[in-house]
Amino acid sequence: MAPTTITKAFESLNIKKNFPEAPAIEGLRMLLERAAPVPKLVLRKRDGAFPTVEDEKRITHQVALFEHGVGAEFNQYRLKLKTVLAELRKTVSRLFPDAKIWATGSFPANVDLPTSDIDVTMEIPSLDGEPRKLSVIRAAMEGQGGPFQVKKIVGGRVPVLALMHKATKVPVDVTMDNGAPKRNTQLLIWYGQVDRRFVPLCRAIKSWASQTGVENSMKGRLNSCSICLMVIHYLQCGVTPAVLPSLQAIFPELNGEIEIDCEESKRRDLGEELRASGWAPTNQESLGALYLGFFRYFAKFDFINQMISVKNGCSMPKPKKNDEKDDTYALRYTVIEDPFMNPLFNCARTVNQGDIFERLVSEFEKALGFIKCHKTIFFQKSFRRVLMEREGEERDMMDFNTINIPKDNWHGDKEKPSKFWNKKIQMMRCRFEEWPEQFQGYP
Repeated sequence: MAPTTITKAFESLNIKKNFPEAPAIEGLRMLLERAAPVPKLVLRKRDGAFPTVEDEKRITHQVALFEHGVGAEFNQYRLKLKTVLAELRKTVSRLFPDAKIWATGSFPANVDLPTSDIDVTMEIPSLDGEPRKLSVIRAAMEGQGGPFQVKKIVGGRVPVLALMHKATKVPVDVTMDNGAPKRNTQLLIWYGQVDRRFVPLCRAIKSWASQTGVENSMKGRLNSCSICLMVIHYLQCGVTPAVLPSLQAIFPELNGEIEIDCEESKRRDLGEELRASGWAPTNQESLGALYLGFFRYFAKFDFINQMISVKNGCSMPKPKKNDEKDDTYALRYTVIEDPFMNPLFNCARTVNQGDIFERLVSEFEKALGFIKCHKTIFFQKSFRRVLMEREGEERDMMDFNTINIPKDNWHGDKEKPSKFWNKKIQMMRCRFEEWPEQFQGYP
């Protein structure tokens, strides 16, 4: 069909009448001048955090997985812990009707991991005046033969009665009249109420600390409470504007040895109180940017001269050591102030050996480089990944052994499968090198 015929056919269908004509160039210019101005796109300065937006989204997604636990198995484990805690309350209340029980530590603070256990502290008025309360409780529980296996009493600054739930094998640590963990646990709950990013960020960083060995107070490293306080301090001082305020500066009644009700429903919700007063968060950084910033901040932190104070919402110069017998002897290394105790009590007092301290600092630097290089926060391989690599290694070796390739024809630029897999093993060993041994005589 000729072009003229096609044109006449379209004209006969009145196509021109059914659709508006495009304006002339001059008319288009006038329309654009009268239109509202298009806002200029402003990109956030990346400060070298991630090379691309996609990398930041990837890390953000991985950290966000920790908000409700990674996988259904973790949620099942939390349900198991709740069941064990309920049985413990029932068992103790049957033996001592006047007992008050507080769940403490990572689990009630919602910053727990699949490896977390249960910590509780109790007050039993009927045992007031009894010098060995834990021994009385131990004898009562052994005589009852209930759902808990009584293991032993561990001595120390705060004696601990070690139990184990017979059905689930979940360990339970019991202390008496111990106010410090009650207050610190509630402080973590309050900060989680202020900004929902705190919980997944804290869990993700605790997972890193567990995988790399940074968290292991029994071997002279950091404990779980210290790591949580470091996360709060970073969110107070390591980002601008701050993610978290200092709750004890806003609510002066929270300073000192405050009382925490044993019934959670009767406790305050400071997040709601802050929002009702008009406070609103101004920092909108992603979880990925905050996670990476944590390692950048502490890789450069002056642990030698500065101490961490969550109560004051800042880092402060370390106090001078006054007496050789003073309990603050660990001021030489990491100092993380207990937010409630006065005089100063160092939550990170277990880090009191020079080579272990240097290794701790280097772990922040290595984590920063690892995340930037590998674009992931998972420092260890999953069980599924281990199986896949094992199958891949076996298949590669089988192909290499079955295919008849003369040695003279093996190309030099292609390494043998065994050499490739041995190289990957060496890389993993370098990433998780042995920690320095703790000297005998250190607590």
